[in-house]
Amino acid sequence: MVISTLVVGTFVADLFEFEARQVEARNNLDIEKPKGAITASLLALLYALYISLFWVIKGPWEAIV
Repeated sequence: MVISTLVVGTFVADLFEFEARQVEARNNLDIEKPKGAITASLLALLYALYISLFWVIKGPWEAIV
């Protein structure tokens, strides 16, 4: 449930960043990096890695704890 919320948030951030780039291009402004979308993507990726790590070490972790 958490990862799906992060993915939807990343998608929404990408949409807003895409629209912002179009406005910048239309108004002949300098095009900036999509900071919000990059941050949302990294957060979703880090959470997916966190889930994957504990899935891999689940057996030994339960034996210790």
